[in-house]
Amino acid sequence: MTGVSPGIVAVIKKTEDFLREQKIEHGYIIDKDGNILLKKKGTKSSVTLTADERTKLKDNIFTHNHPGEMQQAFSMGDIDTLVIDELYEMRAVTPKYNYSAKLKLPKDVSVTEFREELYKKEYAYRAFKEYELDNGIMTWKEMAPEYWHTFWKNLNNEIDYFEYKRNIL
Repeated sequence: MTGVSPGIVAVIKKTEDFLREQKIEHGYIIDKDGNILLKKKGTKSSVTLTADERTKLKDNIFTHNHPGEMQQAFSMGDIDTLVIDELYEMRAVTPKYNYSAKLKLPKDVSVTEFREELYKKEYAYRAFKEYELDNGIMTWKEMAPEYWHTFWKNLNNEIDYFEYKRNIL
């Protein structure tokens, strides 16, 4: 990982190995030196940070798990957090994958402009995929994991300042 201390890789691995086994969502804020700034326990499908806790996100790493049926890539809410709270990196883990997203907005692109473009692209992609849902080819539960991965992968290829990775374990 560039831009972070060498020890952080071990901290992230240990944290994410723990997260991968949890049955409810947990979130950790980790700084670039590998210090854990926050550990937060959530619910089966989310972890909610207070306004005070969110102030710790800027320029740091947020990693969390997607347990149970949520075993998928980032949600729009995850990427909104990356953008709005100016994270260095957003991470998520499932039993099978590690996910990572980074955003380096150019000076001529505002957070609002990026989010508007992001939501426009997701709306168009969803409309395209709804054919499969409407015609019973696939259920949302079947589609969701690859839906989000494919959407973020496509965005990674279209926007040079958005970086998305999925690594299989």
